[in-house]
Amino acid sequence: MVVPLPCGLQKTLGMDSDDTIDWDSDPELKSLLDHFIGTFAERRVKLAALIEGFERGQVVVEALKGLQFEAHKVAGAAATFGFPLLSELGLELDEFLKSDLVADKGLLPVEWAQMARFLDELLAEVQLKRRDPLGFLGDPRRKIWTA
Repeated sequence: MVVPLPCGLQKTLGMDSDDTIDWDSDPELKSLLDHFIGTFAERRVKLAALIEGFERGQVVVEALKGLQFEAHKVAGAAATFGFPLLSELGLELDEFLKSDLVADKGLLPVEWAQMARFLDELLAEVQLKRRDPLGFLGDPRRKIWTA
């Protein structure tokens, strides 16, 4: 998989903005990418627990913070490893969950479950295909936090 590096990392490594990195051709880089994608299994277990709680109507501050934290971690790591769309979608969700809009929207537990499930499905897609989840751009569940 050949991807452009994020700007900050390019500067750190002294690379030009047109430089790309082939994560699969270098065994050490491939190992890093494999580790990053391997962390998705653990993240998905946490998200499954959040989804289960939300579906039972358990929307508590700790669960909401847990969902926001997972979105935040995905957004940051995805940018580093060359998944700009995954990073953008994670950041969208992270910023929404940190905003004052959350309290104003009066979201139902089913909507919280939809957000957690969306993030879980993003991770599953990248885990399976090892590429950005392009099919999620038009996902109607995004209306919850982009409207």
